[in-house]
Parts: sequence; structure tokens; C-alpha cells
Amino acid sequence: MMKFNIMLLLAAAMLATGCAGPRVGGEGVGPITFVQISDSHYGNPLHAHRFRQAAEKINALPFDVAVVVHTGDFASDNLHIETTGAGVSNLLSLIERPLLCVPGNHDLLAKGVNPEARLAKCVDVYTRYIGPLGSVYETNGVVFITVYTEPLRGQSPSVAVAGFDPLSWLEAQLAKAGGKPVFVFTHTPDGEDFYNNEVHPGWPEPNRSAWRRVLAKGNVKAIIAGHYHRDELQQDEDGIPLHVGNAIADFWGRQASFRIYTYEDGRLSFRTVYIDDPPREINLNPDGMMGPPTVAE
Repeated sequence: MMKFNIMLLLAAAMLATGCAGPRVGGEGVGPITFVQISDSHYGNPLHAHRFRQAAEKINALPFDVAVVVHTGDFASDNLHIETTGAGVSNLLSLIERPLLCVPGNHDLLAKGVNPEARLAKCVDVYTRYIGPLGSVYETNGVVFITVYTEPLRGQSPSVAVAGFDPLSWLEAQLAKAGGKPVFVFTHTPDGEDFYNNEVHPGWPEPNRSAWRRVLAKGNVKAIIAGHYHRDELQQDEDGIPLHVGNAIADFWGRQASFRIYTYEDGRLSFRTVYIDDPPREINLNPDGMMGPPTVAE
């Protein structure tokens, strides 16, 4: 089996230069380092093993990590099942850093004979075992915001959650940030993209324009998402970079990885850290640990 070494891919994007004299909007803040992990898709022993490897590498990083953000798809259409929520929670507990989470399109689902009941159960399991639909974390003058935006994709049946309007919620959080540098994390990128040999149109109008108008009300330095299962950096027409991180899951045949970002003096850079798979002859438990299946006594 081909063995991969840890590789570091460095990409820097100039976000703001500022002017001579006092800097505005926290441009002089930093350095601050944070980690993105995404699309772990609980339910496959290999995915769980990869998550464990990622957690070990993150915990062993020889520098301060302000926060770790998981950008969604914790599960694979099975988060309405209680044991899935518990399994995801157990894996997340391995990360020994502050942790933020945001649901993905495979987490909160409206499908089956009773889509509304299915969605309600998914939301219940998610919020009890993983986290809220939106969260805010501020450290060292930088604000990290996660927000559930899947309803803006215009899916049918709707995956909107009663009592949570992502646009009004995000607008309120940006106002509270008061001009501080903000990083916004969501699951599905809003723009058009080409992958799996198809053009994907992105979010429908007027949702996408409304989303962009809200982002423009804050000092948003980047949007950071998952979903595509590959590394990307796009420059949107309004000048806000869109970073798309790779997956832990093995869909599309890509090597699992996570990203380390550093923000300093108005600049954001990232490195991609790759994860080795175990030898094929090694058996994995459902929780991703090496060895024969655990037998309950």
C-alpha cells in the first residue's frame, strides 16, 4: 500500500493591507492559529480511524491552537439515530482544544415518509450531542462564527429549522462583533463550482445575494466551508475569499486531511495536513480503533 507522508501545502491570501498609522478593524491582531476539519461521515470504521488520527495530530501540534472548527457532515444520513449522535460525540471529545461545529447537508435531513418528523429528530440529536445551529467564539480580538445555512440552498423538502433564521441570526452576530475581524464557517459553499464532472450552480437567488449582503455588513475576512471533499481557494466577486477544506471521509478517493490556518496582520495562510490510512490487513472496530471487533461481555 502506498504510504503518504505528512505534507504541508502553504497558500497565502492577502485579505487587507491597511494604511500607515493605526490599523482599523483589528488588522494588527495576531498571529492566531486555528484548525478546520470537515466531512467525517460517522458510520464507517475507516472514517472513524481517520478522525482519531486527525485528533491526535491536532492535539500534538507544537503551538497554540485558538479553536478547531468542524464544518459539517458529521454523519451519513443517519443522525436521527441516537447511537450515531453518541458515536459522533465520543469522537469529537478526542479533540483537546476549543471546538465549534456546524451541521452539514447529511446531518439535518427532511426525508422518508415523514420528512418533518425526521428533520425534528435530527435537530434534536444534533443539538444534544454535537452543538447549536450557530455559535460564536472570540479570542485575541478575532471572532469565529459558525452558522447553519443549508436552508439557503433551496432544497425540497425544506430543511429550515423553526425558530432559526440563518441570515437574521448572522446579521445580529456581525453587529455584535463591532468591526473585529470575523471568520464565518458554514458547510456548503454558496457559489457555483465544478466537481464530479458536473457544474453545480450554487445557492439559488435571491438567497445567495441576501447572504452576501449580510456578510458585507461585517468585517468578514473569509468564508470557510467543506462539502466538496477537496482543497480549494476561490476569490469571490465581492472580495471575500472562500476557503473549502478537504474531508476526513474517503469519498471520491481523496486522501484525508485537515487544515491549519494562521491569521496575522490582515493575512490568512493555511497548510493542509494529510492523514495516513492503516495497512489493509489491519482490522478496525466500528469506532475506528485497530484490532478485532469488541465483544460485549
